Amino acid sequence: QAISVLSQTISVLSQAHSALSAAVRIFTIGGAVMFPAFGATNVVLWRAALSCTVTAVRGFRVGGVSAVVNARINGVSTHLATDLNLGTGSEWSVISTVQNAVYAIGDRLEIMISLASATSLPSEVAVQVDFTRTP
Repeated sequence: QAISVLSQTISVLSQAHSALSAAVRIFTIGGAVMFPAFGATNVVLWRAALSCTVTAVRGFRVGGVSAVVNARINGVSTHLATDLNLGTGSEWSVISTVQNAVYAIGDRLEIMISLASATSLPSEVAVQVDFTRTP
């Protein structure tokens, strides 16, 4: 009887693990650059540990007058056809129409930040990329 109960417990735990794995499909990777320099800054943030698809790119700026952001896969292919302009500070901006969105295990996510004004730089620029896990 103990083996039967153990077997049933393992079965329930296995079903719970499968349900949890299926439920955790949406996740976010992001990074911020404090006191970014004038011009362009590209930073590798993440190596994909699972297959996934980009669903949106978001940006946030503190201070300054402007910044534009994007993200790309493997240092080559951008996720947004047009950079996301962070003209409004202190609120998140988002573009959910993406390209080059499919990540395989081992692919790299890189964020791209560009500052056009050398006289009024932001104190912080953040980029967040939303993903959906693919089976």
